[in-house]
Amino acid sequence: LTETHIYGGSRLGIKNREAENITATTVYEFNGYDDITPVTDGYQSFLDGDAVSMGTFSVPSATDFVRTKARKIYELSNHLGNVLVTFLDKKIAKDDITPFGPADYYVADVLTASDYSAFGAPLPGRTFSNENYRYGFNGKENDHESVGTGDGLQDYGFRIYNPSLGKFLTVDPLTQSYPFYTPYQFAGNTPIQAIDVDGLEPYLIHGTWGANDNWDKGMVQEIRVLFGHEVQSQYFHWSGLNDDAGRQEAGEDLKQFILDTHIAGEPITLVAHSHGGNVAIIALNALINSEEFKTDPRFKDVEINLVTIDTPVREYQLTDEANDIVTHYHIFAYNDQVQVRGGTGGHQIGGSSPEKLWGIIPSGEKGVAGRIFENADVTISYDDQYYLQYNKGNDFTAWITGHRGWKTDNVNIWLPELKRAVEEQKRRNQIKDNYDRILTPDQKEKNNSTA
Repeated sequence: LTETHIYGGSRLGIKNREAENITATTVYEFNGYDDITPVTDGYQSFLDGDAVSMGTFSVPSATDFVRTKARKIYELSNHLGNVLVTFLDKKIAKDDITPFGPADYYVADVLTASDYSAFGAPLPGRTFSNENYRYGFNGKENDHESVGTGDGLQDYGFRIYNPSLGKFLTVDPLTQSYPFYTPYQFAGNTPIQAIDVDGLEPYLIHGTWGANDNWDKGMVQEIRVLFGHEVQSQYFHWSGLNDDAGRQEAGEDLKQFILDTHIAGEPITLVAHSHGGNVAIIALNALINSEEFKTDPRFKDVEINLVTIDTPVREYQLTDEANDIVTHYHIFAYNDQVQVRGGTGGHQIGGSSPEKLWGIIPSGEKGVAGRIFENADVTISYDDQYYLQYNKGNDFTAWITGHRGWKTDNVNIWLPELKRAVEEQKRRNQIKDNYDRILTPDQKEKNNSTA
């Protein structure tokens, strides 16, 4: 293995142990001097290529302060993930003001600089390269060896994209959900403000009469990073009908959607609001019970997370089998009246789902719902910040009764708690994994039989 990615919240660059066309330098740093190289009578510093004598002095042993530079390549990207500039970790010293001393300032050792057309083709005259860096538009990997494809192809994980043409080379597997788009379109034909998903996970599910454009965009990104997803989030659309039949149908569709789009090595994370959480529970029960889940190697030892927000607790519960696999985080507000009373009668509603539901709609259930899932791994409560607020033109029920856990001020309250809970869960899982590794098969069998 000669190359590894450098990660923060996303990829920051690459560490290359055997980079071609780049000469790695063993450097010494001491007393404000940089790039110090040992010589016969002491040390000399190279400032902009010129050797500057530093005389003889005593320095710590080399093992205390030696490191190898020019093996790490860092990226500077914009809001779309487009790699605009790459540079080495080896800075270039400049001594323009006071010669024969420590460097006056440093400049970056730039490898590449690129600008792109709206759909990703490099702009002529606005591209510079000392190294054929692998990543570019949207941060995706380039294939410059593709023949007859203009500026090459890009691997989006789920499909291959041609930035010279501004379209994918194969049909969108979700084209039936978006009949208003050509099946080869890129980023909804809005590449200046949007990127195209590559793996279609994690999944976000709106609630009854809801719409996916309500989700706080910062929260969506934070959730993706929190649960360790490499790929972008995918919104799941369903009818939003407030009855069991509508939820059951949506649950079956969501199960199939996951089977069709899941990428090996990725977790499965479902984030759902209101009755969208019950749709997610229906889908996970069906998914985990399916033959495909049990036999397809993509799902072997897969991590599954469920985040339910303001979900009415009714007859929809994870099965024992699903409960053993799924980590369930439940978030609710004590002052949310829709969560517990939204199913007690008919409602005059205005929906924003694709079906544009209007008028008196039967509720689907009768009686008060619960607030807490007894089998949830983590339960987080918050005070809804929009309770008893009303904006003309928006859904009256959600504004007046505090049912907007997906809205920014509410997210700012419960998201830090969710982060802490997820980190604690990861720590516990790590301890369990370490414990399992030291157990003998007989000990494991004994533990399982007494669990």
